[in-house]
Amino acid sequence: MMVGMGWRRGKSTQGGEALMLVLGAVIAAVVAIYHFVVENALVLGTIAIVCGGIYLIIRAIFRVGPRRGPAEVPARGPEFEINISPLSAKTNPSRQNSALARWIRADERVKLGNVEIGGGLFYLGDGVAVPGGVTA
Repeated sequence: MMVGMGWRRGKSTQGGEALMLVLGAVIAAVVAIYHFVVENALVLGTIAIVCGGIYLIIRAIFRVGPRRGPAEVPARGPEFEINISPLSAKTNPSRQNSALARWIRADERVKLGNVEIGGGLFYLGDGVAVPGGVTA
């Protein structure tokens, strides 16, 4: 006979029994649901089709929001030729006094001739200074 920290014969833990009881109940519920679905598949399918049809009819009758026609293509604006080249000591001396290109932020508006451009996210100027004068 063991005395102290050994296993006791004839007794089981209540936690293990409770776990087995819960696991058995979950399995029984899943099996019952499966049998219900298999036995009533035709009725459930018919209900799903009828409800879907009613939903589509109601949606078609009470269409929410304005109906949109084909998307309009915006008119093309004037085209500009913009040459951006690196500036260095080796470049044309007449361009040395020209303005370096600067980055136009998204919230900035600039005017080129008679056209005002909003939105930004581009370089504007005669050239971009590049270390060594070489672009990759």
